[in-house]
Amino acid sequence: MGAAVQSQSALQCNSGPTLATVPDERFEEHLRYPVGLGYRPDAAHDGSAGGAACGDLIRFSVAVLPDGTVDAGFDAEGCGALTAAASAVCEAAVGTPVLGAATISPRLVADARGGLSAGKWHAADLATDAFHRALGAAAVNGPRLPADPELVLVAMSGGVDSAVAAALLLEAGFEVHGVTLQLWQAPFVAEPPYLSWFAG
Repeated sequence: MGAAVQSQSALQCNSGPTLATVPDERFEEHLRYPVGLGYRPDAAHDGSAGGAACGDLIRFSVAVLPDGTVDAGFDAEGCGALTAAASAVCEAAVGTPVLGAATISPRLVADARGGLSAGKWHAADLATDAFHRALGAAAVNGPRLPADPELVLVAMSGGVDSAVAAALLLEAGFEVHGVTLQLWQAPFVAEPPYLSWFAG
């Protein structure tokens, strides 16, 4: 049963959408003219993700520029949905400040493509996962963000204390961003830091 489900998933993914059957013109545009495909910014850092069920592979290359904005490109192998998802990520990320780029989510990718069927959500998940890995490495090794006394980053643990702290800071008029942090990494895992947060 499990093998049958996996085979069906792989068939669904690798068949991919065709331009003749794509209902939304935004999805078609990302398939025809993918933003950032084959591009690698200078001094970029890489992040990768892959799906074992269908063989999709993606690598994002991200650089943080001296003005604190993001430049990005990608390479992808697999179904067309993955290329379209990565294109949507690039479109949203390029020229955006690091804090804004860190809020890019699978839902944003789906909306940029005119929605996603249940079988294609994996493409948005893979694209955003690879992007945030690359963004984390670029943020750690790139230029420091300028100090802003009105902006506060709150480390979100998932518990009550951090949530209340963020709420109180919002009430006090600060611009608050909840941050997830990678505090430790196994020395044998060659993965870049993962950077993701959400605007308050």
